Amino acid sequence: YGHSQQKGQTRAGYSMEERLLAFVIRSDGSLQCFQLGPVGPINQQVARFRSELREDPAAADAARVQLGRSLLQPLAASLRDVTRIHVSPDGPVAQLPLAVLPVDATDFLIESAAVSYTPSARQWIRQQSDSSPLSSQSLLAVGGIAYADDVGSRIPGAAADITPEELFLAGTELELKQTTAAFRQQFPGAGLTVMSGTA
Repeated sequence: YGHSQQKGQTRAGYSMEERLLAFVIRSDGSLQCFQLGPVGPINQQVARFRSELREDPAAADAARVQLGRSLLQPLAASLRDVTRIHVSPDGPVAQLPLAVLPVDATDFLIESAAVSYTPSARQWIRQQSDSSPLSSQSLLAVGGIAYADDVGSRIPGAAADITPEELFLAGTELELKQTTAAFRQQFPGAGLTVMSGTA
């Protein structure tokens, strides 16, 4: 959201800063709102994390911990004892697999809860009224997709000359490996479907 702040004594002396909010709606209908701070630094943390995943995956752990502090630790009390989390990400958060971020110094989010994503909270609420609930111990993991050369012609609205390299998300192979490994450890014997490779 846009946060305005007065810079001086005149009415014209205002500056605008984009900030990130997190809304937590629990199953009992209670609502909490958390200030996560300016978007700029979070964008930089996301860019650093994604860059290090491509260039030096071992070095990405520090960036992952920093993102956990910024995005999940403010919500830690609300996430305690929760077994399923539905996320409707926006802005820089939409570029992250929140499940592999640490909630605290040692535990990753996926170690305590199953995480699923939806384009919008409104859509998710509508889906819940139309379908039966899924098992909390199942996971569909998608990553490391190698798109075909003619992918541009098969995506509605995409530029026909778009290349597979432009669509490939660097680091998703590592994300897929780490996420599925953590899921298998936390939920042994649970349903796991992995999609990777050529699309």
